[in-house]
Amino acid sequence: RKSNGLEWQLLQSMKGCLSCNACVSKCPVGVSIPKARDEYLRYFSSKYKLFNHVSIYSHLEWLSYIIGFLPAYLKRVLNGRFSNTIIRKTLGLTSSPDFSVLSLRRFMHKNNIRYAKKDLLSTDKSKHVVVIVLDMFTAYYHTNIVIEFIQLLAKLDISCYVMPFQSSGKSAKSVGDFRLFEKQAGQLCENLTRLTLANSRVNFVCIEPSIALYFRADCVDYNLIKTGDKKILLPQEFLLNYFDSG
Repeated sequence: RKSNGLEWQLLQSMKGCLSCNACVSKCPVGVSIPKARDEYLRYFSSKYKLFNHVSIYSHLEWLSYIIGFLPAYLKRVLNGRFSNTIIRKTLGLTSSPDFSVLSLRRFMHKNNIRYAKKDLLSTDKSKHVVVIVLDMFTAYYHTNIVIEFIQLLAKLDISCYVMPFQSSGKSAKSVGDFRLFEKQAGQLCENLTRLTLANSRVNFVCIEPSIALYFRADCVDYNLIKTGDKKILLPQEFLLNYFDSG
C-alpha cells in the first residue's frame, strides 16, 4: 500500500475532525463534516487493513472504565511522565489527559446518590427528575465537574440519579469501527428508552457537550435513539428550563 497516496493523505486530514458535531448546527448550508468523515472511514476501512492500535482506540471508553476502579496512587502513576511517554510511543497520543484521582462511586455512596433504575424512577413522584448520562471524559478525567453538578442539583432540591456507565460507541465510531459503534450505541440508547418509559418526567443530562451532540446527531442519523421528542440536555439547557418553569 502507498501510505503517501491521496487516500492516505485524506485520511490524515480527516484526523483533524474531533467529531464534536458543533459544525452541524452552525453550517449555513447544513453540511455535516462528521457524517462525511464517517462515510470516508467506512470506505477506507473496507479497502485497507487499518492500524493495529485501532482496536485499542475503539475500546478507550471501556479501558477508562476499568482504570476508574484503580486506587488513587496508581492513577497518579499513570498520569506520570514515564506513562505518558509509553502512551505517546505506542498509541500516538501526544497529550493524553490525566485521570482524576477522585472516585465518583465513593462520592455517590457517601451522599446516597443512586444509580438510575426502572423501579426507582417509576416510583419517583418529584416534579423534576434528572438522570446524568455519564461519559468517559467527565466520569474519569474531570470527575469534579460531575460531583459539583450533583451538589448543585441537591441544593436546588432536584431528584438526581446517575446512569451506570456504558460505552457510548463514540470512540469506536471515530476510528471507523462501525459494527462496534452500532452495538454499543444501540445498547445505551435502548436503556435510555427504558428509563423514559419508567418516568415521563425524567430529564437526561450529559455534561460533556460533544457527547450530547453525538446523541442528537449521530445516534439519530443511525436510527438508534428512540426516546421520542426527549433529547439529551446539557446542564445549562436543563437549568434554563428549570428556572423558566418556576
